[in-house]
Amino acid sequence: MQFFQSKALYAALFFFSLFSIGIQAQENTELSPQMAELKKLPSFLREGSFIYLQQGVNQAVNLWKNHYAPSRYKEEFSRVFRERMRELTNDSGDLIKVELIRERKITNSLRAYYLLFGYEDGVVFVRFDLYVGGEGLQIVGYKLDSDMTEVLPGYMEVAD
Repeated sequence: MQFFQSKALYAALFFFSLFSIGIQAQENTELSPQMAELKKLPSFLREGSFIYLQQGVNQAVNLWKNHYAPSRYKEEFSRVFRERMRELTNDSGDLIKVELIRERKITNSLRAYYLLFGYEDGVVFVRFDLYVGGEGLQIVGYKLDSDMTEVLPGYMEVAD
């Protein structure tokens, strides 16, 4: 009888631990409404944004540069993007959120994605221009600035 009781106890502990792991996984994967909006981004922009939040700008740019066209300018894109982001965020603290402001369809093969990178003490606005070409979806242009008017189209065009 004691053999069956110990097996029942082990089985109960096993199922309880699976249940606990499931709850923790669910809690860890829930996103804020702003972060959930990032699901609308192409996968490499979304992944780069999450990498930036967790590991910093260098790792994010390493991912993004693999999707930059023309390919001969990938290293230049990487260097300039990093330098400009550091210049804009020098005294802003840690990155705490990334928000999609708007996706703008320009043509069937060209889209602009407007993002807000929110830091402890400031923001940076980023526009990524993406084109569907022979090698799939590629970054063909970008702009970043702490001045909203330098990156975003007129306020009325962006606001819903």
